[in-house]
Amino acid sequence: MCVPYSHSRAEIDAVRWVSIVDGKIPENAIPIGKDADNRVLYAGRCQVRQNRYRFVPGYVSREEPRVITAYGTRARTGNRNEVLVSDKIDSLYWESSLTPRFPVVGGSDEEEKYLIGRTRSSFGKTWRGRRLSIGHYSDGFCLPGKVHPSHSVLYAPFGDKEYIFKDFETMAIRASPRSLFEIAALTLKINLEDEKLHSLADEQVLSKPVIAQILAVSPR
Repeated sequence: MCVPYSHSRAEIDAVRWVSIVDGKIPENAIPIGKDADNRVLYAGRCQVRQNRYRFVPGYVSREEPRVITAYGTRARTGNRNEVLVSDKIDSLYWESSLTPRFPVVGGSDEEEKYLIGRTRSSFGKTWRGRRLSIGHYSDGFCLPGKVHPSHSVLYAPFGDKEYIFKDFETMAIRASPRSLFEIAALTLKINLEDEKLHSLADEQVLSKPVIAQILAVSPR
């Protein structure tokens, strides 16, 4: 069954993607890390040519307002740079899990969605086995990247390379009871035809008022 966490109102209400205009990062951009020079990094994404111009999550800073992401063994930039913003920062948290219940989606490839992650680990390596050494950098160093669920790793850009980490956190959303209902409703709508939903009422699996509420929910 498809779980539409990327379309839930819980996520849409908590966070949203906005275009970076004239190199300006909005004040409510979401900080997710620090670079080697102790500069704040914000959650960003861009359309990467090598990913058929689909979005890939990465990071951006006020000093360098182009999104930098990792794809195909290298650090890359792309088109349509966006930054993640929120007026409800307390609705977000980091979980030491590959796939939290309600992760924040930052992009996708042909097969699955990319989640937003970060690491404080110094044990990253390239696909060729070259290790990342960050021991001499600031203690606040925290490297953002993309979580690839089926690979069970975080891919993060550093320098001109893509580094692979097994120790990472995933950004997630704290869902309210109302949000949970809407997520469940969207799951049913995506996986069942309207006629099947009505049959659940006829079979007394769900009441007609509940079916009406489910049909009224929209992914916006």
